[in-house]
Amino acid sequence: MPSASTPQSLARLLELLSALPTGRSAAPSELRQVLADRGYAVDTRTVQRDLRLLQQHFAIDCDERSKPHGWRWRSMTARQAVQGLSTPEALSLVLVDQHLRAALPASWSASLDDLFAQARHTLDGLAPAAPSRWAAKVRVIPNGLSQRAPPMAEAGAMSEVAEALMHDRQLALRYRRGSDQRPTSYRLHPVGLLLRGAQLYLVALLHGKLSEPPRLFALHRVLAAERRPEAATLPPGVDIDAALAQGRGQFGSTDAPLALQLICSASLAAVLQEAPLADDQRLQARSDGRFELQASLRASWELRWWLLGHIDEIEVLAPPSLREDLRHVLAQALARHGGG
Repeated sequence: MPSASTPQSLARLLELLSALPTGRSAAPSELRQVLADRGYAVDTRTVQRDLRLLQQHFAIDCDERSKPHGWRWRSMTARQAVQGLSTPEALSLVLVDQHLRAALPASWSASLDDLFAQARHTLDGLAPAAPSRWAAKVRVIPNGLSQRAPPMAEAGAMSEVAEALMHDRQLALRYRRGSDQRPTSYRLHPVGLLLRGAQLYLVALLHGKLSEPPRLFALHRVLAAERRPEAATLPPGVDIDAALAQGRGQFGSTDAPLALQLICSASLAAVLQEAPLADDQRLQARSDGRFELQASLRASWELRWWLLGHIDEIEVLAPPSLREDLRHVLAQALARHGGG
């Protein structure tokens, strides 16, 4: 281990070792910012000096083909020989690999593949009865009918989207909207990523229309993407959580929530008592054995799907427009199925 003049210097060197990636390279300025976030305020020149010192004792490579030079661990094995993975860390990484890979930036894939492989290797080395078996006993099943995820955008486009998000840059997008085969060009201010079921969406504002609510762009419909040098501009209070609160996650309206009132069966009421539709949901028993429900919800595709999925157990009372919409849909379905 390299010598250090003070415990503070030694702690900083250990943090710098921890910050070094594998696969991709990190510039000293990027590593300086990581150290600053961890409470070590040093200049870039100090980071460069520390890296040269660490290179004398550890398997660390410096890519001098471009400036600023990039630094990384020579291999995942070299990194783990120094740091290792605890069992909980390895297990967490295996589960992330199984269930959240689609939400991770594409530009991290090389180093993450090594990390996931090391996590699996760590678990494989444990006894059969140890926590290594946990990953084989956990599965994620989406709500509703399981569907295969559509193919993602090509890796270059995904990388540009991720880089624009990470560095708060505007994004130029060529996008195919639904069944429309003609691509549309957009200039966007990215807000965040939304993993909904098996599909990944970019939440973004349209350039020149920053006062409008964020829109969702399915990443499997992205034909091309380019990170622009201009900084993304988000109005105060606009972030991924605010977009979700407005109902964007359910493809919903940004209008005020509607006051849903319906009558449902006792069996459905039992389910809704365990898993309410809304924080203000109220259920009241009726004399006929059914229940009356009142709740405030965003008007969304998901609400409509839920109502139609339980149509044989419910009667919508209000709002009148929603009741009439369901009547119209049911009449059309009846006609298509030979009803009189």
